Amino acid sequence: MPGEIFILGSVAGGAGKTAVGVNLLSCLTLAGKEAVLIDTSPYGALGVPASRSQPRGGSRSGSLGASNVAPAQPLSVCPFPCFTSDENGLRARTVPLAEDLSRGLFQLLKNRGEAHPARPSAPSVRSESDAGGHAPAEGTKALKNPTPPQVCASLDKGAPLEQPYVIVDCVSTIDMLIIAEHAVRPACILVARPRESERAQLGAFLASVAGGLTGQACKVGAGNEERKWRIVVNGYDAADPGQLEVLAAMEREFQGRLCKCGIPNDPAVGSALEKGLSAVVAAPASPAAVNFTRLARELFGTL
Repeated sequence: MPGEIFILGSVAGGAGKTAVGVNLLSCLTLAGKEAVLIDTSPYGALGVPASRSQPRGGSRSGSLGASNVAPAQPLSVCPFPCFTSDENGLRARTVPLAEDLSRGLFQLLKNRGEAHPARPSAPSVRSESDAGGHAPAEGTKALKNPTPPQVCASLDKGAPLEQPYVIVDCVSTIDMLIIAEHAVRPACILVARPRESERAQLGAFLASVAGGLTGQACKVGAGNEERKWRIVVNGYDAADPGQLEVLAAMEREFQGRLCKCGIPNDPAVGSALEKGLSAVVAAPASPAAVNFTRLARELFGTL
């Protein structure tokens, strides 16, 4: 499935989307696949970890290639920080995108700008062109790249990637729907903790999406129920009877959507991310790393 788009989101904060995205990125890279992780957080959730993992020395020249899309499709440099992964951790990268995904990302920027037009604390507007010298779509407001200067100064502009998997880390389900409405048949992955409140929220959200939900910032068409919606349980404790009960209820309710492989609560995930690494790279024998590898096989096929 080279070139597919996977959109990460959650119905509640703190579900661990960033950790899931970083580790899935590493799984793809270690399997020899080309992959990019896009961080749409206005606070640059991946910026600080990535800055800690940047190797010393100069960066190479070049940029992500256009061969992952048909030549007739125009490209636009991604308006959000993008990352690849290697044995040294996350590396910031400039990424041109196909028109459909680019349109969704710029629509997301536009909606954020309209939602907070006069808030002093909102991210300020960049110049007329983005970091790659490309003008944003008409009517959009490009936000400042939240990636710290030390990451921007060492952008990895390595050899072009040809057909990368694209993982988009979204802040909310509304952001997921905005991008999903523009991208061509993406796989949408909801990350959730084993809590009864999140189980109920997942059920309500998926029911509204399948029925054609009209959100604050987008309208989901009738074909939305045909998209691939998957659920990943993150941070479960196999010794907690209450969590196991919730997991059993989720298995009954979300048959066909709930991934068979969940991610156990493991301190190796947080300690690795603080260093700009994935648990898969930093602690490959840890329970979480083993399960992330299994999850990657389940989501992406044989790796």
